[in-house]
Amino acid sequence: MVRNFFLLALLLAIVGTVANAQVHGNTDLALTGTASHSGGGTGVWGPDRLNNNDLAGTYNDCWTSGGGSITLTWSSAVTVASMKIWYTRYRSLGANYCFHKGNVEYWNGSSWVLIVAYDSGSSTYGTNMDHDIYFSPVTTTQVRVSGMSFTGSSNVMIQEWQIFNPSGPNISTSVQTLNLGTTPQGTPGNTVTYNVIGYQAPAGTTVTAPNNVEIKLSTSSTWGTVVNIANTGSFTVPVDARIKANATGGALAGVVTHVCTGLTQVDVPVNGTVTGPTISTSTLSMNLGNTAVGYASVAQSYTVSGSILPGQTTIMAPANVEISFSQSSGYASQLTVTATGTWGPTTVWVRIPSTATTGSVSGNINHSSSQATDVNIAVTGFVFPPPATMPYSDDFSSNQGWALDTGWTIGSATAFTGNTSTGPTRTEPGQDNSPSSDNQILGHNIGGDYGNSMSPVYALSPPINCASATNVQLRFYRWLGVNSGDTAKISVSNNGTNWVDVFDNGAGSVNTPSNQQWEFVAYDLTSTAAGYSVVQIRFQMGSTDSAIVNVGWCIDDLEVLDPGPPLEVREGGLSGTVITDNEAVGGLRDYGIVNTSTQAALTIGMTNNGVTSIDLSGFNVNSKTGANPGDFTLQLAGVPASLPVGSSCTFNIVFYRTTAGVSTATIQIPHNATGSGTSPFEINVKGEAVQPIPYIQVDQTTSGGTNIPHQSSPTGTPRDFGQQDINNGPTASITIAVTNIGTGTLTLSVDMGGTWWNQYVVDTTGTLSQLTANQSTTFTVAFDPSSTGVKDAFVRISHNDGSVASPYECPVTGIGINNNQPVMQVNDGAANIPHDDPAAGTARDFGNVLVGTTAGPITITITNNGGSDLTVSGIALGGPDAGQ
Repeated sequence: MVRNFFLLALLLAIVGTVANAQVHGNTDLALTGTASHSGGGTGVWGPDRLNNNDLAGTYNDCWTSGGGSITLTWSSAVTVASMKIWYTRYRSLGANYCFHKGNVEYWNGSSWVLIVAYDSGSSTYGTNMDHDIYFSPVTTTQVRVSGMSFTGSSNVMIQEWQIFNPSGPNISTSVQTLNLGTTPQGTPGNTVTYNVIGYQAPAGTTVTAPNNVEIKLSTSSTWGTVVNIANTGSFTVPVDARIKANATGGALAGVVTHVCTGLTQVDVPVNGTVTGPTISTSTLSMNLGNTAVGYASVAQSYTVSGSILPGQTTIMAPANVEISFSQSSGYASQLTVTATGTWGPTTVWVRIPSTATTGSVSGNINHSSSQATDVNIAVTGFVFPPPATMPYSDDFSSNQGWALDTGWTIGSATAFTGNTSTGPTRTEPGQDNSPSSDNQILGHNIGGDYGNSMSPVYALSPPINCASATNVQLRFYRWLGVNSGDTAKISVSNNGTNWVDVFDNGAGSVNTPSNQQWEFVAYDLTSTAAGYSVVQIRFQMGSTDSAIVNVGWCIDDLEVLDPGPPLEVREGGLSGTVITDNEAVGGLRDYGIVNTSTQAALTIGMTNNGVTSIDLSGFNVNSKTGANPGDFTLQLAGVPASLPVGSSCTFNIVFYRTTAGVSTATIQIPHNATGSGTSPFEINVKGEAVQPIPYIQVDQTTSGGTNIPHQSSPTGTPRDFGQQDINNGPTASITIAVTNIGTGTLTLSVDMGGTWWNQYVVDTTGTLSQLTANQSTTFTVAFDPSSTGVKDAFVRISHNDGSVASPYECPVTGIGINNNQPVMQVNDGAANIPHDDPAAGTARDFGNVLVGTTAGPITITITNNGGSDLTVSGIALGGPDAGQ
């Protein structure tokens, strides 16, 4: 229960205690009243203890919870003008139970009326302490203190509550001392209001402030050092007080005097502080954590403020520390705050620079300004050698930069069996996990137990650069024994200051391996390590209790690596391409064009790269959605309900559609892996079913080579065989490839056509007559002229592709020569002119020419392709219009 602090509440309501010469009346009216309170309690804690005039009793009044009330009631009206509340400390709990504030009220016959809202403004406590509260006299049958609260815990103890009659003509105040707080030079202090109370005052009252303080009536707007209260008789007048803006620095002294002719002067001491130029910071020490050579530490911040400073402020960093007003840029060894007067708070960022040298960092960030006392912030940190790259591995054949506290060593594995009288059955291995000639491991007290009542000791890894990693995993082999009540931990940090636990035995026991085999464990560090340049692992042993012991840590074959996402999914099987959750259709997940009523299968591989088994029990043949899930079948025979760490499995997604059209669907894989997208993991697939239609493609040399369009000119291609002596047999052959790029079966046959078809040799040995989708075949063609001259022809490919002419024609050309006789060739430019070749449609067709004008000439070239001289006996124009 909470003790009734209602008396203190009354005191607080009046805002203070009586000042010099203030006295109570000569009658304690509380003794004739009946006490009650809201907190309950009987016996020594009953309400009658409030007003039994027992100031020496062992027990206090009843307890009243915070916000409660205490009340005194009289059978007939009484006039009251002051009260005294005695409070004490509840010794058996040893806690602070001081009444602090509340509302002093009287009953006017129909409602409660506030006399004063009292707040002592003090947390002083002790034994047999009291508050005096003075107020203008009121006549009533009830007085109470409500809304009580306290400086300490929730319970108040009141030893005695006294209420007095008026004491005759007097002047009093609602405060015993006037605390005006703290203010900087040049700024007026906060206003504090108190009451001047008169009872049968014969004249006005003069209030005078001491040096550095100014006052005014609360109803006035003008501050000064003297206030005149004209009221006489009984009155309550509020007066405001504050520290002057031009007050001198230091602590205030003096009293506010209250003088009324014929009455005793009342003095109220004042206190407060005027501050001079000051610099203040939000902290006086900073641990900048750990970093590595070449990498700045994670920036930390503090704030600095100035008060009435006459000049600018200089901030200086110690060696191996840099500072900036911006978190991302502008770091230097010195900063200047150009503002003067009162300013701030201004944020300053601090870090160890990338240029810092290996070793401890220490020193002070100094803040200085004219007329102000310097302020120093002590900084500490550590710089390691450059971080190791990922993947990082350590078999502990040597110390790669581990910082080892007492008890931790890198040394030879040492077989050990513990005494069961001091702990559970326990062992340590005599051989490292991967047998080696050095046989070294990392361990705490290798070959023995850890001690009782240990403080935590650590093995701290060298820094590891995980900046490029998306996922980070710690793997190692352990031999661990730890008892309930003792602590073994693994933590990770990216700044050397803030450590995140990834393993904690939770004060539970971990037994050494019963099968006497090293145990493989893995922990996910992604959330703390991925993307950071300086990451460290910390193994902890301790604290330990004073009871039984165990062997603690043995560690070997440690790795820090990016294993890929915990649930790694690949298209095309386990060695295929990694795909991400809900990735857009592409790659093998787009089945492309598939004949209707034909199955097309896609193999998906899944691997558990995480640190715990992945639950796949919800994955079944119906785990699919989208527009056309019925066109895709899941074959899940190889998928387990739970995929162990490091294990893989595969399944097939089969596309099958009986009608032409495009099908899409999303395969959904429910799982509990973190860092692998959402659950379910979604695979988007697409396929297009078409009726089987063949499409022919003809290429030079090989399928996918230079395409040969239907009836395309052979000039400038291998199909122009050039000159071949009729006495030398066929030329070297060329290869032509035919590919079916359609979905239906392509039928074909190959022969020669054209005027000189018999001058060419086609070899279709091994040429297929039917091609399935994407299948190809080849044949060869050679030029074997039997007579001289230009020999034009074409290869004919008869086929069933309805989108292009059949036969598909591939023109070829060659010139037969006889090195034993002349061979005449006539050309118009590059075009050969056969004997009696029509002129229409050639350069020899002059078209329409205006009568009386001459068309431009054409040049006819005669070439001897033979092996002996050609005699040209004459060139003449013939025909019916030769004269034109």
